[in-house]
Amino acid sequence: MDELFHYEAKKTKHLVRVEVTDEKITFLAVNAAAWVFEADIKDIVGCHLMKNVSLNDPYLRIFYYPFDDRRTRRRQIIVDLKPAGDKAYDDCLKIKLMILRASCGFPRDWSGKLTYLKALIDVVPLLSEANIGCDAVFTTGPNHARRLLKTMDLTVYRGIVVISGDGLLFEVINGLLEREDWETAIQVPLGIIPQGSGNGIARTLADAQK
Repeated sequence: MDELFHYEAKKTKHLVRVEVTDEKITFLAVNAAAWVFEADIKDIVGCHLMKNVSLNDPYLRIFYYPFDDRRTRRRQIIVDLKPAGDKAYDDCLKIKLMILRASCGFPRDWSGKLTYLKALIDVVPLLSEANIGCDAVFTTGPNHARRLLKTMDLTVYRGIVVISGDGLLFEVINGLLEREDWETAIQVPLGIIPQGSGNGIARTLADAQK
């Protein structure tokens, strides 16, 4: 991407361009010849949009935990990216989406609503920092989730979280009930992060907890 960022990590500071691929995030300095830093996506456990004490000037904080030289333990590297342009929040969000897409295997041609990605931005880093693995699955059309849950091996998962409205949650439940082992499958914990228009189920569940 063409946007410039102020890179800060420990005592290192540079004005950089950022490139994100499925495997790496690369920082290329524009104010220091030949300075390049690469981080493996798999070693990034979270990235958060931050604000300074005056609640202005958002910046992106990346938590990177690579192995040491002897590969016996991990060390913490915290990278702060402060946009040099006038669209600070948008630039930070763009990098965060790119890191999230790469770390979770989001398809490049996925055309889902941005609101779902923004919800995932908050969820996936929290799971990563809690050392909880997850697989992100994107539905491609009606009854995709229903067919998927009907045959999926549920023994490798501790729960299912749906980021959508009521319709997709119904598909998931119907898929579980159509399995041969439905009595066991329906006991798998279900969660919903409401991103629909009405969100009646989530609202009902929230009211029931009061």
